[in-house]
Amino acid sequence: MLEAEADRLHVNAAIRFTLNFKILIPLEIKEMTDFLFNSNIEFS
Repeated sequence: MLEAEADRLHVNAAIRFTLNFKILIPLEIKEMTDFLFNSNIEFS
């Protein structure tokens, strides 16, 4: 019973990690590239 519960928690954690990886990281990268791009335009 405890093993099943642990497996379920592990699966939930893996799903959350995957969602974060697929959604949040691309958003952060987009923000960073937008920021760098805008900075380059201002400096040039």
